[in-house]
Amino acid sequence: MMIVGSPHRDEAALLAGEIPCPGCSAPLRPHGHACIRSVRGLGDARVTVQPRRARCAGCGRTQVLLPAALSVRRADSC
Repeated sequence: MMIVGSPHRDEAALLAGEIPCPGCSAPLRPHGHACIRSVRGLGDARVTVQPRRARCAGCGRTQVLLPAALSVRRADSC
């Protein structure tokens, strides 16, 4: 799982092959989406997201690109 700053900006970088694999540094390529996640936002608000999944062109490992506003393994957003 990788943390990304802005999903929209990082989507363009992913399509351009500008995000390196953390394991082998080869470019990551789009590979669908991860499971839909529902997290608590501010107050009583619920936020539903479906993070982007990417596959490494070199080693074949997959990564979930999780927005930075969501903490890893947490049910709350920042």
